[in-house]
Amino acid sequence: MSKGREGFIGSQLIEIIEWIDETNNTIIQKFEDKDRQIKNGAQLTVRESQVAIFLNEGRIKQGQYGDVFPPGRHILKTENLPILASLKGWNHGFESPYKADVYFVSTKQFLNFRWGTQKPILMRDVDLGAVRLRAYGNFAFKVTDAPMFFKEVAGTTSTVTTDSVNGYLRGIAVSVFADTFATAQIPAFDLSAKYIELGRRTLTSAQSRFNEMGIELSGFTVESIALPEEVEKHIDKLGSMNVVGDIDKYTKFQVAESILNIANNGGGIAGLGAQLAIGQQIAQSVAGSSAGSKYCAKCGTSLPNDAQFCVKCGAKQ
Repeated sequence: MSKGREGFIGSQLIEIIEWIDETNNTIIQKFEDKDRQIKNGAQLTVRESQVAIFLNEGRIKQGQYGDVFPPGRHILKTENLPILASLKGWNHGFESPYKADVYFVSTKQFLNFRWGTQKPILMRDVDLGAVRLRAYGNFAFKVTDAPMFFKEVAGTTSTVTTDSVNGYLRGIAVSVFADTFATAQIPAFDLSAKYIELGRRTLTSAQSRFNEMGIELSGFTVESIALPEEVEKHIDKLGSMNVVGDIDKYTKFQVAESILNIANNGGGIAGLGAQLAIGQQIAQSVAGSSAGSKYCAKCGTSLPNDAQFCVKCGAKQ
């Protein structure tokens, strides 16, 4: 064989197989062989947070994933590639080049993927009754079983990115969160203190669903659970009533503040006298109606100070 012929054949053989991910969001990348064969004794470099899968003509046989190589430098010989035994067209002996598909799978952790409830979650609260809540946060995942992930998610797609699987994984995460949240039965007034607990519960519950695809859900965070605006206003109103406590003192304070405003704004003696008269009437009226009373923390109904239950909604005081 001429030297030129040997050089041509050598250029058609793959001697180095490696993958450098410059995208930061690629999970699976097929090695581009440009229809060339792999030289027996070729060097395979698998970097940290990667594995390499060798397949027979791009297919995974029943009960067989192919040959998987962990991080490190590997010299590809027939003795460390059992898949060679199943290659077709083996006519030149065991030292000849061979054709196989090589896929690199990233096993690093992919972070900060957003999730959120597209539709409100209906919850029956002990204090507020039926309310609809929206929630959002983030999650993280990584591939732990590369052959399973390849089989269940990738198939023979040459490139799989986080964008192509994010929607599906997010849907699973939100579905599990909704179930977890519904069964937790946490009162709406206590939700803000339970974000970490809800995140941990969801992480545990969703793990089996992700494991079925060769993925580990490595993190799940609840950042916010939002109540409807009208419910928030109602809570603020009840909170204001509880903070004020003595409505008589609060009214007198409001009247005194109004008097100072009139005086500072040049209202004069006439305006000041009118304001004093109105303030006295309001104070007398409130004092007469609120003496010895308090307000229900749930519905705001005026109650005697010694009332143990609300006469309107039955809430314990």
